[in-house]
Amino acid sequence: MKHELQATQIAQSSGDAHHLWTLTRIFAMATLIPVLVSCGNSTEVETTQNNNTGSGTTTKIYTGPAPLTQEVIDFKREFWDPLSESDRCGQCHTNGGQAANFSFVDLDNVNTAFSEAISNSGQGLIVDRTNPANSRAVTRVASGHNCWVSTPSVCANIIEGYISNWVNGSGSSSTGRTIQLTAPTIVDPGASRNFPTTAQDNNPNSFELTVYPLLTAHCSNCHSDSSATPQSPFFASPDVDASYEAAKSKIDLDTPVNSRFVTRLKELHNCWSSDCQNDATEMQTAIEAFAGAINLTQIDTQLVTSKAMTLSNAILASGGSRFEDNQIALWEFKAGVGSTAFDTSGVEPAMDLTFSGGISWVLGYGIDISSGGKAQASTTSSKKLKDLITLTGSYSIEAWIIPGNVTQEDARIISYSASDTNRNFAMSQSLYNYEFLNRSSQTDAEGRTSLITDDADEDLQATLQHVVMNFDPVNGRSIYVNGVFTDDVDDPANQGGSLIDWNDTYAFVLGNEVDSNSPWSGKLRMVAIHNNPLTQAQINQNYALGVGQKYLMLFSVADAINAGTGFAVPQDTFIMFEVEQFDNTAYLFNQPRFISLDGTYTAATSIPIQGMRIGVNGRETVSGQSYGNIDVQVNSNDYTADGQILSTLGTVIAVEKGPDSDEFFLTFELLGSETNVRVEADPVAPTYAADPELASAIGVKTFDEINATMSAVTGIPSRTPSLPLDQDPVAKTFDTYRQQLPAIENVSAFLASHQMAVAQLAMSYCNEAVNTDVALTPADPDRLFKGFDFNSVASVAFNSDTKKNQIVEPLLTGLMNIDTTTAPATQKLSTQPGIDEVKNMLGASTAQDLDAALTGDSYDSLITTMISCPAGGCSDDAARTREIAKALCAATLGSALTLIQ
Repeated sequence: MKHELQATQIAQSSGDAHHLWTLTRIFAMATLIPVLVSCGNSTEVETTQNNNTGSGTTTKIYTGPAPLTQEVIDFKREFWDPLSESDRCGQCHTNGGQAANFSFVDLDNVNTAFSEAISNSGQGLIVDRTNPANSRAVTRVASGHNCWVSTPSVCANIIEGYISNWVNGSGSSSTGRTIQLTAPTIVDPGASRNFPTTAQDNNPNSFELTVYPLLTAHCSNCHSDSSATPQSPFFASPDVDASYEAAKSKIDLDTPVNSRFVTRLKELHNCWSSDCQNDATEMQTAIEAFAGAINLTQIDTQLVTSKAMTLSNAILASGGSRFEDNQIALWEFKAGVGSTAFDTSGVEPAMDLTFSGGISWVLGYGIDISSGGKAQASTTSSKKLKDLITLTGSYSIEAWIIPGNVTQEDARIISYSASDTNRNFAMSQSLYNYEFLNRSSQTDAEGRTSLITDDADEDLQATLQHVVMNFDPVNGRSIYVNGVFTDDVDDPANQGGSLIDWNDTYAFVLGNEVDSNSPWSGKLRMVAIHNNPLTQAQINQNYALGVGQKYLMLFSVADAINAGTGFAVPQDTFIMFEVEQFDNTAYLFNQPRFISLDGTYTAATSIPIQGMRIGVNGRETVSGQSYGNIDVQVNSNDYTADGQILSTLGTVIAVEKGPDSDEFFLTFELLGSETNVRVEADPVAPTYAADPELASAIGVKTFDEINATMSAVTGIPSRTPSLPLDQDPVAKTFDTYRQQLPAIENVSAFLASHQMAVAQLAMSYCNEAVNTDVALTPADPDRLFKGFDFNSVASVAFNSDTKKNQIVEPLLTGLMNIDTTTAPATQKLSTQPGIDEVKNMLGASTAQDLDAALTGDSYDSLITTMISCPAGGCSDDAARTREIAKALCAATLGSALTLIQ
């Protein structure tokens, strides 16, 4: 029994990747409306027509008969042109070639090639226009036949994309991908071996004593984080615990001979002797010793369970249609192994990215960049970007991003550059902001001034986000996050312009600059470059589609329901989850749905479902049980042809053996009439928590606290509402340096750049304070520096202690919280230094101990030094007096008195 669903994402929440799906039956209309049916092992989706398909290395000029129909024209442009190259299919699959009987790229007659392409090879259609992934041209190259790169799956993805582009160009009316639900193989949850908690468990057959010695002895030259050429995963790390975590997905505890460590040696991958079979046997023996010491986890017979599922027999649910009409480069990170991310756009030359430094693969498609790692294309292949983008004068950068944190500054996510000072474009992170740098006729070689998202919006978050940056010569730059325009408008002085000055010797790089001086940490799930801006509708389309590998898991519950009394359901009855590999450590289970593939089922008899939980490898998982409180009735009012939603929640389940081996099942407290009454164990009595690490009693003020302190002490408002921001000197300075000021109170995170920003802000406040006082009389009560004569020459204005103190003491009174209502004035904290000590510290030219007697350097010596003219002389006038006053004010206001929390 088959049940076909049209799967279209209609919403996606930021960060948690929850999806809502519209499920529509396709019956008689299936013969009238062209649809694509999902296929077994491919995750490619239908694409729109790609007009940027480039030529290969030895482009042939076609001189044969003209295409007879529009369909043949589409076939030639999207499929024949790129595959007719001699390094692809053109050498053999043509008239007179070695495979002339399958001449689907006949170089003499494109019409003959079209007829051959849609014919049956005897082992399936050469090109299956209904199911492109099932095409013989795709499956053959996926098995290793004449792939032009090192990874056959990459060639298969590219050819599938050519076919999808051709199908769409031929007038297909499909707007999404039809997912065909078919009943999976029904198997009971089985007993399973599970990995011990640590690498040392089960001595003498622990991982540390069996498999680990072979890995460190023979694989550490590459698969170690301490290697000169580190290559992820690091299962040969010097840290045995890190090695254990990385090795789990390569070990099949139930069938050791199928372990990846064994099969790779049989494939002649880095054997350590002259006999790879012997090496594979040695590895298999070590894994068998490790696995054999692990007891089987048996299914609890009291549980009410569904049947079992694995990802390998789930239905691929990645559907929908990405807009790729102007796409010229694409990285989906599907390879999962090796040190190269392949450009699968099909536009030549392919910009394949080579990994260096801290970079690893993410399950379910993606890469994880850390520790200064980067993925870089050659300058030769990167030239494609300059050539194709300058043709249109506009472009779009599109990416699915998970920033590692929100404390990174000037961190380059994507760049096309030579260094930090020479670039064509870049997508960058600065704390909570995305920053777009673009070189045009309106900017310098750095692409500054950049377009950056507004600080207050905090558009960048450390969660999965879809980011699009557009540029066109009229409107300039714009940024979209999760389908929403950020409302940030390009600076008119840098808006638009020509890209004529772009340099074609630069290189494209992810996670850093080419010179490795602007590292970024985080994950990239997909990156694409288009040579035209994406419209709002196109951005919405690609955002709604989501990213990564998604599956539909159908857990059979018919036997459990029918085993009870009073309930009967068709045999093809399931609870269906949308599941994806969230990252290397977890799966995301989302929106369980009760559904029968029998079109006649109506849920006439209500079926109760309570306390549903997820089990993995023979046992219920310890965490992630979001459905334990479910209490629903499957009934005729809520059940439709597309089933009945049981919960709108999602949950994360930990990876145990890896996506190739983990077996899932469901358990229930009540399913129909079958029950398993659960008695929750008494909670474990809490123990005393371990003493936390000692934290510094000293912190630093954050950016807004520093700004508020300076404003309160000087009396200068932090923002003058009557003035535009660019005309308010204090507010403008704060806005400029806000992101360079401390964002957290941890003193250990304080940087030299923070102190520079504090000094700039202090100078701005002091400049306004002095200028304000100059306009008032010395005795004016509104003055900050009461009594000081700003109109005297410097040698007179500072010729007594009283005059000197008129500048610094009003500031110290505010910063040190001095109580001026008492006589004499007193400090409110007895533990803080006295005002004279602080004044002398401000004048120190060397490090001083507050508890030591301060001799030599002093506040008076500082004033004397500032008054004295440097070599060459100076003007002893009122202007110099004001400059010295501003400098004294800034030195005081920008000191640790303001900064320390």
